[in-house]
Amino acid sequence: MIEKIKTSLGLCLSVALIFPLALASSHWYFAVFISLVVTTAYFLNFNKNKKISSAIIASTMFGSFFSISFWILSYIDYFIHLRSDLYFIAAFFAFFTLVAITIFFSKDTFLKKVILLLVNSLVIAAFILLLIFVLDREALWFTLALGALIGVFTASIGTYAFIWYMKHSLEVFQGVADYIAILAKPFFVFFLGYLLIALIYSGINNLIYISNTESLLVPNEQLKFLDILLYSLDTMTTGGNSPITPLSTLAQFVNTANVFTAIIWMTIMLAATIAFTSESFSKISALHKQKSEEKSS
Repeated sequence: MIEKIKTSLGLCLSVALIFPLALASSHWYFAVFISLVVTTAYFLNFNKNKKISSAIIASTMFGSFFSISFWILSYIDYFIHLRSDLYFIAAFFAFFTLVAITIFFSKDTFLKKVILLLVNSLVIAAFILLLIFVLDREALWFTLALGALIGVFTASIGTYAFIWYMKHSLEVFQGVADYIAILAKPFFVFFLGYLLIALIYSGINNLIYISNTESLLVPNEQLKFLDILLYSLDTMTTGGNSPITPLSTLAQFVNTANVFTAIIWMTIMLAATIAFTSESFSKISALHKQKSEEKSS
């Protein structure tokens, strides 16, 4: 049950990381489509190696790839205005799904690679010829043809890249995932400590403002606890984006002390993390070396 919850949370994280990018690069229905691609890549990767961190990395990588692809498509849309055409969308999704399923479930042979290269060359050539020589771009066949061509090209490149990643680059990310799993506990402790420091200094800043309202410059003379907390976190991260400004000497001193406390906490956690992970990292490194030697032999 716990493993299913972790797997579901990993999927939600992957989709949440990619959906804003997908939505910014295209229409909402393409963002939904990219989310489905992310979901598929997540489960395919997870079913192969049973590691959530590796599945998150793989799915977000391919979600980014498709988001950039649709972002490029948006420039083409300035000239031919197809992304809002239902016939184009239907043709694109149909051919994308057909080609992606065919490539993924067919055997990886040299002939398959040759056919893939030939098909994509023909698709690019046909796409360029259509844009150059076809004047009636409102015709239904033109819309369907472009949707099919772009669907075939995107599916073939994306699916084959995913297969290549699963075969050749997966080991690298699996190794990284092992280290990330070890670092999860120190990172969680670091985050809790960081938040605790922010809460403590938020309370101190609130007392300073209550005692003297001119000690802090607050927009609209309104100060909420969330505003103070964000001010403290912004100070610790040296972001410089908070609208609150310390004016009195005491407020400036507390602001400086907030920064130094954060630096001290980061130093302590860095030393503790090195001490905590050194033995585990050595074991993981030895295990990776043993697996590499077994494969080479």
